[in-house]
Amino acid sequence: MSVVVGLVTPSGCWLGGDSFAGGGGMCIRAASPKVGKFGNLLLGFVGEWRVGQQYFEAAKKMGTPTLPQLIHYVQPDVIENQKADEVDNSWFLLAIENERLYEIDSTKAVIEVRNVDGVSYDAIGDGGSIALGALFVAGLDGQEDGSSVVRALEASAEHSPWVRYPFEIVSVIKGE
Repeated sequence: MSVVVGLVTPSGCWLGGDSFAGGGGMCIRAASPKVGKFGNLLLGFVGEWRVGQQYFEAAKKMGTPTLPQLIHYVQPDVIENQKADEVDNSWFLLAIENERLYEIDSTKAVIEVRNVDGVSYDAIGDGGSIALGALFVAGLDGQEDGSSVVRALEASAEHSPWVRYPFEIVSVIKGE
């Protein structure tokens, strides 16, 4: 399933993802990104690639979508010739919009991550708990910036068999 990491600080917002793609006992390093920037919306996914790609395609068509528009616009389809209960419906989105961090699950439930003293962070996917620990430690050290996202992704790659280099990071930096 891999990992996507999000971080919001007073200086900017970052969303990073790995390149793992796999199933059935095999994995590859995908060139297709799991994170993207669509106007001021940063969006990342883990799980079902088809659903993630549908969200990315819709966001590109919309140009500068808002998160509510995108969530209500996309109706993830079922793979042809498969019964609905046979389709892997495990997918998650991580989104940053207007300096607010959100986690969205396959039921389209939207959870806003609490911002404490100007900082919020989250991670989804199999490497998520490892990344969360790395982000917590970065906050204790006062090093909450884009390099924290890189270190969280590196920690996930080191300790999870489901996370692979290279990483892709998108950002919105204040003042740019």
